[in-house]
Amino acid sequence: MRRALVAMLAIALLSCAKEETATPDQAWVDAYESRNLEAIVALFTDNAIVQMDNQILSGKGQIAAYWGNQFTSRAIILQLDTPERRYDGDRIVVEGTYSAFRPRPEGIESGTYYQLWVSDGLNWYIQEERWLLLKTLE
Repeated sequence: MRRALVAMLAIALLSCAKEETATPDQAWVDAYESRNLEAIVALFTDNAIVQMDNQILSGKGQIAAYWGNQFTSRAIILQLDTPERRYDGDRIVVEGTYSAFRPRPEGIESGTYYQLWVSDGLNWYIQEERWLLLKTLE
């Protein structure tokens, strides 16, 4: 009886852990790591705005062109550090730091990122995203 209770408790804890790790921003990471352009673009609202340092992208068309170029022209390894998430009803703000490893001459860069996710009641989408480069190492 005691073993059965311990097993049920362990299963319940694992289920809770899975729910907590299933965050909308993990879908972005998964799509990026698999270089799935369609999946990345589908995560944005139609009128999303993305700021990459001094470059502003507006709408899914420009976002798709940017990431398509990144995926085909460069070997980039992106590492996102554990982000901070703030929940506010139908909005989630995700902020963190990143490191990008690129072939020379660019080398390694690091900075901060910000995502504003909004919900339509069923799904989460990125309304705004910002990437700010802080330093580059060769």
